[in-house]
Amino acid sequence: MEGYVKDPKSAGLDPKEAKRLMVDLQNRHSRLRDIRSRYRAFIIDEAQDNSAQQWRLLGRLWGSRALPDGTPTPDTPWEPTICCVGDRKQSIYAFRQAQVSGFVDFGNALRNMNEHEFHSIPALTRKPELRRQNAARDPRYSADGGFATASDLPESRSKAEGAWIRFDELEKGSSGPIDALARSQGHIELVVNYRTAGGLLNRMNDWWEDIFSLGHDRFPGDWYARPQALLPSRTNAEGRFEWLVPASISNSEHPNADLTAPLDPFSSGSSSEMENALITSRIRSLLDGTQTRVGEVDQPDCGQYTPGEILVLLPSRSKLDDLMTRLEASGIPAVADKEGGLLLRPVIRPLLGLLQWISRPASRHAAATVARSCLVALNDKELQTFLGDAKIGENLIQRLVEITPESPHQNLVRRWLAHSQEGSVVEALHETLNHGDLLLCHPRPSERSDAEQFVHLVESQSNEVGGDSILLADRLSRLADVAGNDLTSAGVSTADAVQVMTIHGSKGLERKCVIVGGLFSEGQGNISHDLRQRVIATPSLFASNPRPWITQSSLDSGVWTLARTLQEAQIQAEARRLFYVACTRVKDLLILAGGPNDSIRVDNTISMKLRSLPMPTFGHMWFEALGWEPEEDGRHLIEPQSLPFAVHCHVSELGDTSTATSPLVRLTRLNESSQIAHESVSTNISMKAPTRTRGFKIYPHQLDKAATCPRCYLQLMRLGLSTDAVSQFTTGESTQSASERIGLPPANVIGSIFHRLIEVGLENPGLSSEISVPLPIQWTEISPNLLENDQVIQSVLDELLPPDADADAMKSLLKQMSKAVISGPLGTLTSGLKWNEEIVEGLRTELPFSLQHSLEIDAAEQMWTPHGPNNLAQIERFIYSCNGITDLVLCTRLEDGNGAIRAIDFKTTGAAHLYAGWPHPLLEAEGDTRHESEQEMLDDYKMQLALYTLSLIHQEQAREKAGIASRKVLPPAILSTTTGRMIMMTEDEMESAIEELMTLLQEIAELALQDQGEHDCNCSLSLSNLRLFSNSTKESE
Repeated sequence: MEGYVKDPKSAGLDPKEAKRLMVDLQNRHSRLRDIRSRYRAFIIDEAQDNSAQQWRLLGRLWGSRALPDGTPTPDTPWEPTICCVGDRKQSIYAFRQAQVSGFVDFGNALRNMNEHEFHSIPALTRKPELRRQNAARDPRYSADGGFATASDLPESRSKAEGAWIRFDELEKGSSGPIDALARSQGHIELVVNYRTAGGLLNRMNDWWEDIFSLGHDRFPGDWYARPQALLPSRTNAEGRFEWLVPASISNSEHPNADLTAPLDPFSSGSSSEMENALITSRIRSLLDGTQTRVGEVDQPDCGQYTPGEILVLLPSRSKLDDLMTRLEASGIPAVADKEGGLLLRPVIRPLLGLLQWISRPASRHAAATVARSCLVALNDKELQTFLGDAKIGENLIQRLVEITPESPHQNLVRRWLAHSQEGSVVEALHETLNHGDLLLCHPRPSERSDAEQFVHLVESQSNEVGGDSILLADRLSRLADVAGNDLTSAGVSTADAVQVMTIHGSKGLERKCVIVGGLFSEGQGNISHDLRQRVIATPSLFASNPRPWITQSSLDSGVWTLARTLQEAQIQAEARRLFYVACTRVKDLLILAGGPNDSIRVDNTISMKLRSLPMPTFGHMWFEALGWEPEEDGRHLIEPQSLPFAVHCHVSELGDTSTATSPLVRLTRLNESSQIAHESVSTNISMKAPTRTRGFKIYPHQLDKAATCPRCYLQLMRLGLSTDAVSQFTTGESTQSASERIGLPPANVIGSIFHRLIEVGLENPGLSSEISVPLPIQWTEISPNLLENDQVIQSVLDELLPPDADADAMKSLLKQMSKAVISGPLGTLTSGLKWNEEIVEGLRTELPFSLQHSLEIDAAEQMWTPHGPNNLAQIERFIYSCNGITDLVLCTRLEDGNGAIRAIDFKTTGAAHLYAGWPHPLLEAEGDTRHESEQEMLDDYKMQLALYTLSLIHQEQAREKAGIASRKVLPPAILSTTTGRMIMMTEDEMESAIEELMTLLQEIAELALQDQGEHDCNCSLSLSNLRLFSNSTKESE
């Protein structure tokens, strides 16, 4: 770039553009150096799973970084400390470009870097030294006090012989060769396994010697893993290994024609069905602690397992549904991870359709989706009548109510209609799950979990869109179309359930028992997808196989043949690593399940023939590792009794006593259960409902709006809508606010800025004489008047002023308002002078408070059901909780010497008019009499002022009960910051406001316990009159 700046024409650049690019590059590099300086060390776990993109991203953080002035730059390209932990044998994510070669290349680069740093950075070898040519310091050495950083390293640490480990020193218990050079360059091989039982680990070590041997390399490359004999930490634990072989029974008869009799998979089923039956029976026996046998020989008892201790790993999901169905039928709690996109799950589609229908009752598509689902279950003729005779734009939920016979089901549909009119989608979904037939038709625990997860998703999205049902429906519809597969189903909790997952999802997991299924499944290593796409693209390989003439075969291409061979070799190598990962998740009991499709059991012998495949399966690898050779006819004859591990080929050997049921029997039972919904159920209203206390959170700034219509306010709260986020609907064009017309920030921002200025700049006179009632030191600490101080004003503007606002205009306005406040009653009081027969003893700005107010109430809390309301509890007490901040609290001494306390709220209404010199009612106020606009302001905020006063009353009453001197609570006031006038309530007004507040809280409590039916209202908070998130033309405080 420097050359281009000197000669921009050589790059075809304008001189200004070349300089701009140079400055931009310098800024980016400087920012990158600053980011690098934040991190002094990197520890990268599972480094073999990094893709090429991830290595590049990390590499950006490892270059030269910003250093303090005077700090010498180390002679190394990578300045931070980097430690990566990985295992080539566990690299199984090539499908997302995480290849072994990248991990190997990084390891080699790291070794070269360590070698370079050892010879070029003196700090590593100076006294006390950190590294030696033939040894390294062990940070675990405890003779000098345990772990220590390099800067804290005592000199004795480097001299103690036990603190150093030689690179050529063997690991305890190991007899293998040591690569001392690799160790000296930072490549440390960990050889101790702390997870798997010793006997089982040693058995598997023998497998890996063959599976990862050089003889299986199909093509030279650096993507192969090599065997490593791990040393068991649990040397005294033997562990256990079993093989479940799905072998059909020879000479079996035709299937039973009786549809009520279940089919025996070992007589007429496929290999995968037999395998799933064996896995299910083995899990059942582990949960029950049932003894198993091989043939007629009983096997040693392995104890009783809990569901959470069992992990089932499958190469793919193709046979997952059958396995989950069998586990459910056997009463085994099980969960499969990521069972597909949440919004595309069958149990979710009716709920998604109902959400769309409630938001748009005239939608024929949504109506048909719900009507044909298990929620309504109309047949073709009924659906044609329902939609064919409907008028365009008709409310189809209302129409469904009319054509549905009177029943609990009609009550549920009528309830949908009420929720549609109220816009309460979340409540409709909850009641549908509780009282509809959805979970009867989808009874699996995972399906119930999916439905609950969907409702939680709707709740979170509802909060983001402000509770509007149409916006919510549109957002969920877009999510289903665009990201239906990305929002995965979480499944049920795995805390006490058998976990079923693919091998790729098991990294980092361990279980007491691991069952690896699909031993002979051909989906473990498959290149057919890449070949169908006719393109192979990896970080190190790109080739294509074009077919320009569709009527002719593909062109012969040596590049494509070579690329395909390389890709097949890499996929086969990863399949071997996949088998390794699956087996090494185990702690005590490893079970392999699977067999060739034509496996047959004859008496006590199992006959099987391994198909010749270009991509060997796990079973092929395992057979080769065991050294098993076929007979002359190519078939293997397995005699389970002669093997050193248990081989089970039928569920009868696993203590299976469960009675299987046919699909017809299951459907018949389901149909009988569904008939219960049509039986007459009497309304059960408990006359002796338990007594309870209920709570409700209120917000000070919303109380005055709540007073205009408590019922609509509660409806907004249920929908997650804040009263601050709505404004009254107007048919005319919205006019520009006063602040916008003169370039000032919005009125609420002006209020926040001036509130902050008063917080940091308001004078506190401190104590001038003996105090009437003791105060904390924070209340009486002397502070000067800084409201007009330029530095203070500028710091406040730097903190809160929007970047597009006129800073000079805002500064001028702040000085005008500050002058008005200082010249008014508050300025008099804070200067230490008397006003209204009061003298300030202490003050606090932005005083936080927490208030709990209890109301006695006698009301029943009921839950809607299709059979009538059901009493849940009798509410005898309603507790309001409120957290807020009072703008200013003044503690004063009255003329009689008693202490007093008062809450003051700041309002910046009319600020823009003050700056522009425009007329405003508040600016007309003068003298001692209260102006009409000031009275209107008091009326607009009297509930908020009453709450502030109520919190002070509770505070002083608590002090009296504790025997501590208290203050008299004076009527609250509003400080108009544009005029400096103090607008105080009278004693009567204060008592009346508190009484009105109590009445409002009582009404809200009663309404909160009532069912929100249809409510026709034309108030400013009514849903029919609301425009969401519009700019208000009225200045707020």
